[in-house]
Amino acid sequence: MDQRFSIQAGVTTPGTADSFLKASHVSCTRHAHQITAAALYMLMDKAYKTYREGVDEGEEPKSFSDWNKQAELESPQFHYWSLPLHFQLTILIFVRSLREGNFQLYKNACKSLAPWFVALDRIHYARWLPVHIRDMECLETEIPATAAEFKNSNFVVNKTNRAFSSLPIDQAHEQDKIVKGDGGAIGLTESSTQLVRWMVSGPEMSGIINAFELSQELVTNTAKQEEQEDLRHQEQMKGVQNTFRNQVNAVCSTIEEMGNPFAGQTGDLFVLDTRDIADSKVVETVRTVEQLGRDQYQ
Repeated sequence: MDQRFSIQAGVTTPGTADSFLKASHVSCTRHAHQITAAALYMLMDKAYKTYREGVDEGEEPKSFSDWNKQAELESPQFHYWSLPLHFQLTILIFVRSLREGNFQLYKNACKSLAPWFVALDRIHYARWLPVHIRDMECLETEIPATAAEFKNSNFVVNKTNRAFSSLPIDQAHEQDKIVKGDGGAIGLTESSTQLVRWMVSGPEMSGIINAFELSQELVTNTAKQEEQEDLRHQEQMKGVQNTFRNQVNAVCSTIEEMGNPFAGQTGDLFVLDTRDIADSKVVETVRTVEQLGRDQYQ
């Protein structure tokens, strides 16, 4: 859904949009979800403002959350379009938990994602994520020292001092260009002895090289340069923000030209651009998929 509108809005090309479905490039895929989530929320907010303007004088308008819940119950079209927004926000909360090193938020995000893996038939995730969640919940009683470290954000890695830039440990390993630089582990899997030697010595060599480079930087850098270090996240730069805003507005306008899916609530579920009405079984799936995933997860 978001891929097609991103293409029509000129935000991405068909080839890149196709890669989003496979998450071939994690950063690009996440960026696409951020754009779509922002655009859908803007459209929902516009529909809510239209509702408030249409409320009779003297009548108390519903809150945003109450209006949202009632609209989902009354309109399968509204419900269908709110589902990807909820799902994308849950994924972005998961990303936030890692970037901030917030262990409690990480556990909550995993619990929110698990029912979706069940409902969408992602078998391996549906089997093993509940096991992982249970392991994380048991840390407090089974291994209190590890639980305390995780609460202190030590379940992620900080490679820089920039804000919102913590990484999960496996991702930090993937980005270690020093360890992987000279051929890395390519071809070593055929020899267990060489692989073990590389696994032990690689990180040690990486640490030694990093320590040496850091010592050289401390010698050459002046105190003034250190004070001027930019600790903002890379996406906080003005150019990046302007590009993001323009892309969100473009996607929002493209969808709105076909009709705001959150406005003009109807009893039918239809394709936004062709107006083809979906079968009643599809409507039933939209209505029940989220709750079905929760029930099966429980």
